[in-house]
Amino acid sequence: LRSSKFGISEPDMDVRALLINPAHWSDDLTPIETVVHKAANSTLLPHFHMHMVFNENYRAFAFLASKRVVANTTHYAISLDHQDANTRASAFCGKMKCNQKGTEYVIYDDSNDPYGLKTGNPRRELGVILYKKKLLGPTIVEVVVPRVRPDGACAQFRPSAPEEGMLQLYRAGRTEHMFLIKGVANVAPGGSVELYVQNSAQNKEGQGKVFQAYKRQDGDWSVRYMHPLSCFQAFNIMVSVFNNPVTAGLDALPAMDPSALRVKEESAPKHASR
Repeated sequence: LRSSKFGISEPDMDVRALLINPAHWSDDLTPIETVVHKAANSTLLPHFHMHMVFNENYRAFAFLASKRVVANTTHYAISLDHQDANTRASAFCGKMKCNQKGTEYVIYDDSNDPYGLKTGNPRRELGVILYKKKLLGPTIVEVVVPRVRPDGACAQFRPSAPEEGMLQLYRAGRTEHMFLIKGVANVAPGGSVELYVQNSAQNKEGQGKVFQAYKRQDGDWSVRYMHPLSCFQAFNIMVSVFNNPVTAGLDALPAMDPSALRVKEESAPKHASR
């Protein structure tokens, strides 16, 4: 797993931290390539896997997401083990909770102490995902993540009370320590999900695309992300796409035609550099 593209430069690199922390800033702003697929034997409580694409011949496993339903609440347990999503296992690295409508999601780290009542160290919130469907047109997707500097340092959200959570702060307009990433999910044959960072030097005239997902011809999903997102956040965004009742329809529709994808990429504006 040694590649400067992924910020891996030392043989003893902490891969767990690498996958959960934001992608490294790069002047050329080349997106990181991953592939996400749904396990064939999981229907009612689906499992999803993400692999990082290093080159045409080598992919490295990154995450497993396993859907859990407890007392009418739904969450996804995220693991670094491709088979074991047990929240008590050492490979467990976080979870994503959603509301009953599947329109609001909050991403957490691996702590089981929501407000620090047990240990005095509240769990960390790593992002919020919101879906807004208008009567006509594509579904609006909003992602809120802690603000990240080019050196990788990011804001910490460890709420000790419900009103201090990222979702509540965002609704109250208290976004000074957050990045807003916004775009659309086009639920149609060959549709895709594209998100752009809104309040960062990385965005200039709407050119800061930091997330793109589309269905491949083989049925898997190509997911591309870049700074300020992490691999962990990008995976959770994709899992929320599968879970939202409207955007879930994308997986049942025909994949994007490769020629149409090439035209789309060639006509898209280049990313703004810092």
